[in-house]
Amino acid sequence: MIPKERIEHNVEVRVRAGVKVVLEESLTEEMTEYLKAGYRERTPTRRDECNDHYQRNLVTTMGKIGRLEVPPMGRRSSSSKPASRESV
Repeated sequence: MIPKERIEHNVEVRVRAGVKVVLEESLTEEMTEYLKAGYRERTPTRRDECNDHYQRNLVTTMGKIGRLEVPPMGRRSSSSKPASRESV
C-alpha cells in the first residue's frame, strides 16, 4: 500500500505543474492579445515587441511554482501593462 503522504505529495506536484501550464498559457495569450500579433508575427496593427520570456518563481498555498515562463513587457508604459502580469 502506498503511504498517504506520498500520494498527497504526488497530487501537489501534479497540481503545481498544471497551474504552471495554465498560467504560462494565459500570460502568453494575454500578451498576444495586447500586441495584436503572435510570437514573431508581423501585422499592421502590432502594438509592440515581445522578445523572449524570463523565468520567475511563484509561491502559492500549494508550494513554489518554479521557473514560470513570463513574457516581457516591452517598451510600453506601466499603465498599459496587462493586469495578470502585474500580479505575477
